[in-house]
Amino acid sequence: GNKTLDYIESLNIKTPVSIIPSGIDLDIIKKASSQGIREKHNLPKNAKILLYVGRLSKEKNIPFLLEAAKDIISKRKDIYLVLAAGGPYEKKLKQMADDLNIAGNLVFTGEIKYPDIFNYYKCGDIFVFSSKTETQGLAIAEAKACGLPVVAINSSGISESIVDGIDGFLVNEDVQLFSENELWQELK
Repeated sequence: GNKTLDYIESLNIKTPVSIIPSGIDLDIIKKASSQGIREKHNLPKNAKILLYVGRLSKEKNIPFLLEAAKDIISKRKDIYLVLAAGGPYEKKLKQMADDLNIAGNLVFTGEIKYPDIFNYYKCGDIFVFSSKTETQGLAIAEAKACGLPVVAINSSGISESIVDGIDGFLVNEDVQLFSENELWQELK
């Protein structure tokens, strides 16, 4: 994004540089369907799904999402956090979910391959994202293309992907602020 471009220009690189957004195949999104996803993961019909797509790795800041989910779920038992992802942190995060007493409202799907991942976007109600190290945030662009509002931590790469209050909410890295977001209350 522009902040990355500013950084490159600050290095006095003379080669011409331009931003090329990551592309999304809208035909694949049209064909995607949430059918069967809830059943596959034993999610109740009335479950409201907070969806995370990405890797389960340290830099993605997933423990923050689990802490926030604990708060959100304590107020709304119908909310489930679905982590459509795999990665080296999976075992550690499952242990953390047990320790926080939220394992019953959490789904770890394992890695979902492209284009099947779009079926999960179609199943979600709100996309949640806690990484602070993104440059373009492809998962956010995909979520938005599937019509999902986004709640994410306000960081340089992400702030170029979301217009705060329009197609999502940018929140400082504060569990309470994240878990008190007005979008959870709006879920019918």
